[in-house]
Amino acid sequence: MPNSISPIGQPIRGDFFGVSGTRIPDDADIVFSAGGTTITVRPAVRRPHFVFADALPNNLRLGLNSIQLRSASWRSNTVNTVVLAGAAKIRRALYTGRPERTYTIAFIANPAYAPAGGGAPIADPIMANRALYQATVAQCMQQLLAVTEDVLTRGDLDSKIRFVSVFHDNMPADPANTLAEELAPNIIMPVRNAIQPFLKRHDETADVAFVISDHPTHTRASAYATTDRSGSSISYTFDGDRRVHGKYARIPGTAALHIALNQLTTLHEFGHAASDYSNGHITDLYDDAGTGTTFTINKKFKAAAGDAVPDEFATYQRNSYLSDPSRDGLNYPADWTSYHPALIDAARPNLMDAYNSQRCRLDRLTYAWLRDRLSAKVNR
Repeated sequence: MPNSISPIGQPIRGDFFGVSGTRIPDDADIVFSAGGTTITVRPAVRRPHFVFADALPNNLRLGLNSIQLRSASWRSNTVNTVVLAGAAKIRRALYTGRPERTYTIAFIANPAYAPAGGGAPIADPIMANRALYQATVAQCMQQLLAVTEDVLTRGDLDSKIRFVSVFHDNMPADPANTLAEELAPNIIMPVRNAIQPFLKRHDETADVAFVISDHPTHTRASAYATTDRSGSSISYTFDGDRRVHGKYARIPGTAALHIALNQLTTLHEFGHAASDYSNGHITDLYDDAGTGTTFTINKKFKAAAGDAVPDEFATYQRNSYLSDPSRDGLNYPADWTSYHPALIDAARPNLMDAYNSQRCRLDRLTYAWLRDRLSAKVNR
């Protein structure tokens, strides 16, 4: 059926809600109709294959409703569903993605964080404000799917990715539920090894997980890369060395995000979290530091600060990728030895550097490498 749609789960007042379909225009709204009353819900995210609202309004008529997606010049078919009141779902699929072996991005409300000086875990304030959590998840989804950088959306790659939320507001602030920790002076860090067990207790798993916090003072985001499972993989070459894109995560990439998100924080931290510690780590470019990892994709070092930046940064899959001689036009500080790959667009600063707008992009090499890595995982 042309323009056929399907609700993603049961609609509940105040909860997330999504609708999947095909060829959905970028101005489509969700229209609920019941008892002669029509209520239009504007989605937070619109993609050709789904729309997503962070909270259904409380004035939706309970019981049987018809749902349709509408824009100025387009209509979907109409489907019936039952609108409920009551508690929002603990676990909610925001979009279902590919039916099998699905690459999953999870958002989790952080039950507790560990203080830097030690001591008992502290309940995270986000657990008392579900509406704020849902609005933050919507902002995260916008930063992943509705900005200039299309590493997740080109060719509708995201149509195969599952997005899920876990908000369990009745969890004690104990070590098993402590998914973030303080790092001086103001960084909120994910507790990397706690996140997958927490998800499993909620019948979930993830390839990348974002922990959402409302910490009163630690507002700077951070991330750990993935550790891939050995075995199923796709080979590639980098500077002549054979490496692999692992298809499955042994430990998911993890990031901790504060509700006070900057313009591209989610996508920047995704770059870290979706990379791998052994076969390609995407690192920050706004400092001169090394990472100590086996192999870094997007940063190399000269022997001395005064040396010229090499013309070629690297060869990937036998293709040559140039260096960025002027660091986004920001210029490399005189004492730096690190240098970066060339940009996709010289007018758009590097997403992994001191990004300053939603127009920022990855560099050409990191984009190609990450697209290949995501394709290996998403199409596994």
